[in-house]
Amino acid sequence: MSYEINVKPIKGDIIRVKRKLGYYHFGIYIGNNQVIHYSAEKDDSIFDNTNIKICLADLEEGFLRGDVLEVNIPFDSFFSRRVIVKRAKNLLGTHKFRGSDYDLLNNNCEHVARYCYYGDAVSAQSEYMSRGVMGVVSSTGVKVFNHLGKRYREKKNKEAKNKK
Repeated sequence: MSYEINVKPIKGDIIRVKRKLGYYHFGIYIGNNQVIHYSAEKDDSIFDNTNIKICLADLEEGFLRGDVLEVNIPFDSFFSRRVIVKRAKNLLGTHKFRGSDYDLLNNNCEHVARYCYYGDAVSAQSEYMSRGVMGVVSSTGVKVFNHLGKRYREKKNKEAKNKK
């Protein structure tokens, strides 16, 4: 896969955006400035998986959120663009993908996007983290992410209670 910036996506493209924490967030562009992605509707944080589902979002506000769009060029799926969009739409509203909840390493937005685009739910980021730099400390790294996620959710709950 090769990604280019400053390219207007076409219906059926697999797209991604690099977040400030250094990871990529993936989705399928379905046309009319809309994206289907595996995310919470208001925040695609990797720390809070409680509200994550496969959802429809506005390209600019719901997916990019001020970051830079990258589009997979050239189009290299075995499926037609129409089939890719149909596969993504069929997953809309699903909390579990492949029978499991969102999981940073084993069931994330890249798995969903690549499944729609290629028919194979894999994540290059997850594989890199599992055997690359994070691989050395992957179990520790996952524990740290889980702990940070718990702290993040506790902070959000506390803020919500204080607003009442």
